[in-house]
Amino acid sequence: MSNCIILGHSHVGILSAAYSKKTPGEWGMGASFINLHSDQFKPLFLDNKPNMEILKQIDSCRGENENTSFAFSLLGAIHTHFGLFSHPEPFDFAFFGDRFCEENNGEKFYFTESLTKAFMAEKSNFGIRLLRELKCLLGDDVVYLQAPPPPRYSTHLFDEHGTLKLEGPYLERVKDYGVCADHFPLVLWRAYDELIREACDDLDVPFLEVPAQTVDKDGYLTEEMARFSDPTHGNVEFGSKVLDQLSDYLKAPRKRREA
Repeated sequence: MSNCIILGHSHVGILSAAYSKKTPGEWGMGASFINLHSDQFKPLFLDNKPNMEILKQIDSCRGENENTSFAFSLLGAIHTHFGLFSHPEPFDFAFFGDRFCEENNGEKFYFTESLTKAFMAEKSNFGIRLLRELKCLLGDDVVYLQAPPPPRYSTHLFDEHGTLKLEGPYLERVKDYGVCADHFPLVLWRAYDELIREACDDLDVPFLEVPAQTVDKDGYLTEEMARFSDPTHGNVEFGSKVLDQLSDYLKAPRKRREA
């Protein structure tokens, strides 16, 4: 049976909760989870190197099992930080295809795809750097798990009466600014996703997309797979489907996976 260490940020919590619902034998793999939001791993870098607490935890999870694979689920919420809120005047966003613009005192400043990706790159740089550093330290048997796309906020974050059901750290800001149009966070997620794919290509890290049955025809996370009142994360059912896919992937011989 394969052994996998799944390392990352908040999405790891959902995967860990899903894994606890069955035995390792039922999953077809052993799994350990390292959530980098834990205080012991902050900051991620010390003296320009990955925090030694991360490496110690990896060694502890690996134990005597040298035949261990690694799955990364770093970051994944960048699009929510910027894309959840309706922006107050004079920074009101309009959409033109896959471009959006900022209007300030009658002047329009277009945020092109390249500018959007540059913004995302700045915000996700530390995660990509950690992926690069750990890939060098851990070897070739690594895979990256795609972060889920956002659900449709217009239906997911409101009940049938139009009452906001959002919970958590974003609530107060949403009360001030409101919730943005559905397609805004999806545009930002796609820009972020392209950055991660490019980093994985550069590092020769396989990239596992979210299971096809978890997204709708337009690319949004389906309501059945989205965590209640959460703009970013999948639910336990989503986590289960990701783990099923990961287990199937790890069962394939490494040469066949790389092909």
